[in-house]
Amino acid sequence: MESRERGGPLALVGDVGGTNCRLALLSFDGAVRARWRCGADDFPGPAEAIEAFLSSEAVALGDQRADYAAIAIAAPTGAESVQLTNSPWRFDRALIEARFGLRKALLVNDLAAQARAVIDAPSTAFIAIGGPSLEAFCGAVAVVGPGTGLGVARVDMVHRAVTPTEGGHVGFAPNDDVEMDLLRFWRPHLGRVTNEHVISGPGLVRVYRALAALKDRRAEAIEGPEIMRRALERQDEACVDAVERFAKIFGAVCADIVLAQGASSLALVGGIAEAMAPILRQGGFRARFEQRGPGGAYLASTASVLVAMADLGLRGALACLQDALAAEEHP
Repeated sequence: MESRERGGPLALVGDVGGTNCRLALLSFDGAVRARWRCGADDFPGPAEAIEAFLSSEAVALGDQRADYAAIAIAAPTGAESVQLTNSPWRFDRALIEARFGLRKALLVNDLAAQARAVIDAPSTAFIAIGGPSLEAFCGAVAVVGPGTGLGVARVDMVHRAVTPTEGGHVGFAPNDDVEMDLLRFWRPHLGRVTNEHVISGPGLVRVYRALAALKDRRAEAIEGPEIMRRALERQDEACVDAVERFAKIFGAVCADIVLAQGASSLALVGGIAEAMAPILRQGGFRARFEQRGPGGAYLASTASVLVAMADLGLRGALACLQDALAAEEHP
């Protein structure tokens, strides 16, 4: 099936997590032809969401048809059928190809897609969070992105290769008495407490509510975005405490990931990291990142950046598709 638009084939690309589903039609040069967003609970499954997007006015009026699909999914991928980690949605690669008349559909891990986009990101997309200058941003890069869950990947900048991981499910390690109290507070409810339980959107709410309980103060029924807003505007002491503690734990988690991967740089991705950039740059994140005893010198030499670029997951999914097609053409 040939695209009806000039400029070559079109790709249906998606970035799907436990909360949001973002879909777009991109040409292979990266131009956005149409975009769409819905909640992950707005449709019974991904096929229905894709159908709604492709039937939408933005797509239909342009008479645009996708030739390929690349969907970045918040789950381990590699199988023909993939179940999201934090959503009832299941993606079936062959079903998507057949239902929408595609030449090829590719399912990739969402952090792997964002990590792939980091490889081609311009230097202007990198915001320093501490450590050496951005010239040191090379070699092996640990990519970490908190969202509904905690995504982790490794990038080899030299060989332009991405390794997805499930590093978000590593066990949470307290670094001081406050965090020991948090662990004791959570353990009866969560059992084994993982980094994803803490460094994620739901994790920020957990930190806020647990600190309130430990300090005998009332926790309001507010979610992560409101906690973050109040903290950034210094409106609410409880929210400030929660976000600053979150940033410290985030730094420690990233340090563990860098050490485990043998990375020489760290890249933070995703909306939560972008939203809290002012707090990350205050110093608590980086101080805890380097507070590592024998590993401190190694971590002090590790550059850390926030990658602020629109449609990172979507563009990374397209790049993964192009890589796969190139590999098929030149095995």
